[in-house]
Amino acid sequence: MIGGITEAMRVATVAGHYGVGVAPHFLPALFVHLAAAAPAVTWLEHFPLLEPLFRQSGGFG
Repeated sequence: MIGGITEAMRVATVAGHYGVGVAPHFLPALFVHLAAAAPAVTWLEHFPLLEPLFRQSGGFG
């Protein structure tokens, strides 16, 4: 991540101003909100193989 969702939004806004697309990756559940708010987001990656690494043992996951 680039310093938080606010900083990611700033980067996406500047990129959009210059006509450059951005493609956040990792943690798609977080960046899907950025993609909805920033037209510069052209691609959103999803890594299902990494999800088990972030599940809490004994939790809901």
